[in-house]
Amino acid sequence: MRETIKVTSGEGERLDLFLTHRLGLSRSQTQKYLKQAQVCVNGEDAYARTNVKEGDVIEMDAYEAPLHAPAPLLPDILYEDDDVLVLNKPSGLKVHPSSEHDPDPVLTQALVVSYPAMGAIGDDPTIRPGLVHRLDKEASGVLITAKTAQAYAFLKAQFKERAAKKIYTVLVYGTPSKPHGELQFRLERSKDKGTMIAHPAGSDRGREAQTEYDVIRSFSTTSLLRVQIHTGRTHQIRAHFLAIDHPVVGDTLYRKRHMKHIREIPLGRLFLHASELTITLPSGETRTFTAPLPDQLEDVLQSLT
Repeated sequence: MRETIKVTSGEGERLDLFLTHRLGLSRSQTQKYLKQAQVCVNGEDAYARTNVKEGDVIEMDAYEAPLHAPAPLLPDILYEDDDVLVLNKPSGLKVHPSSEHDPDPVLTQALVVSYPAMGAIGDDPTIRPGLVHRLDKEASGVLITAKTAQAYAFLKAQFKERAAKKIYTVLVYGTPSKPHGELQFRLERSKDKGTMIAHPAGSDRGREAQTEYDVIRSFSTTSLLRVQIHTGRTHQIRAHFLAIDHPVVGDTLYRKRHMKHIREIPLGRLFLHASELTITLPSGETRTFTAPLPDQLEDVLQSLT
């Protein structure tokens, strides 16, 4: 069965990006679909990089949304009251789906199963119910969620005003030149790779991003850092430390192809752990929540001593 879509707006947008938004998919799902399906634009074969514009007619095989995976188990609860739920997110678990049709198991599924009322909370409850911030899939640690609409607005305001204090434990390759430093590269999403590009001081491209760090301990080829982020940009820590040639251990996306005299540590996840979150709760009480370093990361540190 064939479907026809007429492009009603846009100028020079890539076909994969157009269909990503139109079908509600992740970009990787769209590209996989384009490789498998027969898609034509104005009667000619089309590919991911084909540009579409207003007035173009897209013909394509009917798309069937993938089935969702079973909801995962709820992670360890660090704290709970009537307003909030604080979790210790494990590495390997996505926080929210990339789209309504993302088939991967995600944390938000577990939240809605355990707390059905959370399914209506947030600016985009279909995709991010109850979430006021996020962690990368391969990162771990403290994550706070809202159980009521009032709590959502209260917590979100603190993240927007940068009143929440977020501390991470991070292992990077090499040793930063200063034991304490601040990184202020502006960040912009790459149009082709989906990663964040760090722009040097003085650039007006991208969005402001500020990362502060302290070197806790240096090993022969790595350094353990205490990192505080003052902004919450996507992949901020990973992009910032790559920008100073000290990529995060275990990062397969933000990495250097060749590191002189340094052998990569096989890890299978990011050595990036949200160890502390200090925030004021809707009750008015300011609390600091902590999550211990996972055993896998502790084992890496032991192997370095």
